Amino acid sequence: MIFSGNSKLQVAAVLAAVLYLFVLPFGHVTALRNTAFSVAFVLSICLWARAEQKQIPLFWLFLGWLGIASASLLWTNDPVATLDAIKREVVKSAATFFLFFVVTRESNAYRIWVVATCACLILIAAIATVSFPIGGPWSKGYLPPRGDFTTIALTIIPLLVGFAFRRARHEPVLVGIVIVALLGTVYSGFVTHSRAFWLGLLWLTIICSALWVMRTRTFYWRQAVGVLLLISIIGGFAVLAANERQRDLWSFEDRALIYPPVRDKVMNNLWHGTGFGHETDRQWYEAHQLFPEVYHPHNIVLSYMEQLGLAGLVLLVAIYLAIGRPFFRAWRAPNNEIAVVGIMGLAMASGVFLKNNFDMFFVGQDLWLFFAHAGIYLGLLQRKEIFSEATNLLTIKNAAPVTNSQ
Repeated sequence: MIFSGNSKLQVAAVLAAVLYLFVLPFGHVTALRNTAFSVAFVLSICLWARAEQKQIPLFWLFLGWLGIASASLLWTNDPVATLDAIKREVVKSAATFFLFFVVTRESNAYRIWVVATCACLILIAAIATVSFPIGGPWSKGYLPPRGDFTTIALTIIPLLVGFAFRRARHEPVLVGIVIVALLGTVYSGFVTHSRAFWLGLLWLTIICSALWVMRTRTFYWRQAVGVLLLISIIGGFAVLAANERQRDLWSFEDRALIYPPVRDKVMNNLWHGTGFGHETDRQWYEAHQLFPEVYHPHNIVLSYMEQLGLAGLVLLVAIYLAIGRPFFRAWRAPNNEIAVVGIMGLAMASGVFLKNNFDMFFVGQDLWLFFAHAGIYLGLLQRKEIFSEATNLLTIKNAAPVTNSQ
């Protein structure tokens, strides 16, 4: 049974968290999303209080992030927007990471996250199928906007690929559902006509393949041909998507209108920025009219430097180092089970970073989903009965043994 080995508190926490995970990508579900989050967070605190291991990864990262963002209230151009960004992007991201880390570590939830993710992607594909002939290339509403969908897909695809890779021989039915969900995601990506979707998918294919070959130090021509074929197919769809939008695949003229003036703006305000929040300097963009309805740099590095100056760059590097370091160590671990989780985490983090260099979706529900998956991966690495060496991969020592089997 999918809930086997879980107590009533664990089952309740998993059910609330899985509902939150399922609805995160969708629009017009704010009340349901907030309710599921609140219930899941409270129950995760109860699980944490009962656990012998109390230390939480990334605690100091979130504390430092909160401190830097709060300090910017002293000079921000828009105090209301900065305060809202602190609550949404720092506090809620930390709470989301906490609840998924704790629930994953303390309960038998891995397969449940996979099932919920599959259901979410299949539903998005179904809505896209209905909306495509009605609303044009990508009809908004319950569907996430085009850029959000690409970011969401690059965040969650590694979870499904990693599960299918590990469990193909042992759970063929669930792996079959995973494959259907991945095919649905590919279809949805095609409907968006997003070039970034295919470039991101290409990156995930390359990075996962390269990390596995580097780890195992084995090379088989059959697998290599398969990967090259997959890369060719993805590249073909990327060109097709660009043609559908009547744009060159590598054409970014619109970004060229934005980046130079924003870069000059950042250099002129290098020490403290304009305040935390990716649209705190909306008036500047309205005055300069760089691009219609664009009020941020469309690049994660420029955005954080615009918001917080050099401290923003340091913060962004710290976020990715704090998340990437345990995944890198997991990738190098002797245990293949741990290594696959490390590859999943590295693929997710690098894929999201790549996507956000073409735009800026490291905010709101996309950011919460990112930290939800970071929490899932780091929680998996601490489940000692599945990954016996996982505790050594984090900075936590003397972790309590987990009695539940995954």
